[in-house]
Amino acid sequence: MRRDEEFTQYAAARQQRLFQQAYLLCGDRHSAQDLVQATPPPFGSKG
Repeated sequence: MRRDEEFTQYAAARQQRLFQQAYLLCGDRHSAQDLVQATPPPFGSKG
């Protein structure tokens, strides 16, 4: 399995937790959603 596929699976499995963390940082639902969607791919990926 490629690293970008692994990251996609990881992010999908933890999307709710990532959103919760982002919400704690931003304090705003819409900004938190934007932050989660803007999460960069892992270092070393070519995507």
